[in-house]
Amino acid sequence: MIPMIKDEVKSRSRKLPFDYGAAFCDAAMRFRDEWNPAATELSVDVGGRAFVLSDLCRLVRNLSGHLPKNVLDRLLSEMHNARYMRLKIELADDPSYANAADCLLTLINDSRAALQRLDEERFKSPGVKLWDKQGTNSGSE
Repeated sequence: MIPMIKDEVKSRSRKLPFDYGAAFCDAAMRFRDEWNPAATELSVDVGGRAFVLSDLCRLVRNLSGHLPKNVLDRLLSEMHNARYMRLKIELADDPSYANAADCLLTLINDSRAALQRLDEERFKSPGVKLWDKQGTNSGSE
């Protein structure tokens, strides 16, 4: 459950204060540079309270308006893999906070899943380097 401060969320209007949108945009811009799936999730301060990025994503789904162009461009560039094509098209067609939040949650979950697969592979083959220093695959597949 996401904690709310005072009357930040008006139940009928479904509008959230701009601070949530600004915090989401800030986190989206910092996501790839400052977070790795082996660490605790990126945390963002909103009104003196810390929100992990996935909770902030769930919160901004109800935010009206569109993303700033620089944030939209950054998220679109993060989804370079072919499996993100549908999400990328949806976000480009409708750069809403809801679509952006879904994209960012997908990137977070996929990063965690990729790390888990690497950990499982390391467990199966202890001492085997999955990647050499040049970044080429050196393990068996």
